[in-house]
Amino acid sequence: MGSADLYFLVSRADASRNCVVHISIAHRLYRLRGACLHAFAQNYKLTTFVYSDVESVIGEQMQRYDLLAIGNLTLDIVYEVDRIPELDETGLVLHQNTYFGGRAGNIAIMGARLGLDVAIASIVGGDFVESGYKDHLLRHRVNIGKVKILEKKECAKIHVYRQRDGKHIYFFQPNVQRSNHKLNLNEEDLTGFKVIYLTSFNSEQTATELMGKIKPPSDVFFGLGEEIYRKSRNFLESVLEISNYIGANEREFETFLKKMSLSSVAEIFDIGTRLRFVCISLGEKGSVIYTPDKKYVIPVVPSAKLVSTLGAGDAYVTGLVYGIVNQWNIENCGRLGSVLSSFILEAEGAQNTSPNWGSLKKRYNQFFGKLP
Repeated sequence: MGSADLYFLVSRADASRNCVVHISIAHRLYRLRGACLHAFAQNYKLTTFVYSDVESVIGEQMQRYDLLAIGNLTLDIVYEVDRIPELDETGLVLHQNTYFGGRAGNIAIMGARLGLDVAIASIVGGDFVESGYKDHLLRHRVNIGKVKILEKKECAKIHVYRQRDGKHIYFFQPNVQRSNHKLNLNEEDLTGFKVIYLTSFNSEQTATELMGKIKPPSDVFFGLGEEIYRKSRNFLESVLEISNYIGANEREFETFLKKMSLSSVAEIFDIGTRLRFVCISLGEKGSVIYTPDKKYVIPVVPSAKLVSTLGAGDAYVTGLVYGIVNQWNIENCGRLGSVLSSFILEAEGAQNTSPNWGSLKKRYNQFFGKLP
């Protein structure tokens, strides 16, 4: 963030929502005046404070949050290739692009765009700032006070090699996550959140660190993640003890059942006494959500076009979290997740393609009727 950037805090007249208006001094005075008038036109009032650092705005104003996302902040490098070669063969890279990603980052950004008050906790390298990821989160009102920056390290990266037909392979480069640094969150850091989303990022160490510190009324949503095959049974049992919700794709869930020596979803609820639902994404077949006494089948919502699946699962989880925060029924939570995922499939970069509420509402109404 340059010294020529200012951030104005504006809040609704009824104090129901705060937002940050970003003004560049390089813009002329009439641009500044126009932004202020626009704020008033939207039923916002300009506060008497002007901040040169948006972190102080967000940290000062957002004392209660809807969501804390704990997990990966990655730089996703997508390589378009002519083909994915066999072993000992060569493929051609046609072009590449880098996007902001990571499960926690995706869910935080998409949640903020839906209007949730969001904070994030992660461990990142110095390129978190240099890449623009830090400013990107701040512009979307995501509180990054719990992000630990290790200047001499690099952020984790995901390398995606994708053919023209959409088939792809992933490689995860841990970088800063190879370190054994802790988030150093205490009980006070974990209070005031309606939902705490914990992803697979360093999850064994992180969950152990947080065990016993997360207290009601905060709910815990655990995303199993693709690294579930590396986790021990003891760890998974400990996660079940603190989780209210669990989310996974079909392959992750099958691995989870094998590691736990379980044969059915019903047995999970016998171990996880706090569990309210288990959600399993089935790709093109939609998803299913299990409660202790019922199964909900959520259909897939067709996309206008299919460009990339990267981040679609995170979009589905974001829809679930939004519904949980706003006390929707389980079926409508899943439906919102399905609708949000359909938009993410239509463009590259999950954090670049979140729809506005108008588009979201229109598609939801088209497939499921009136939005709750």
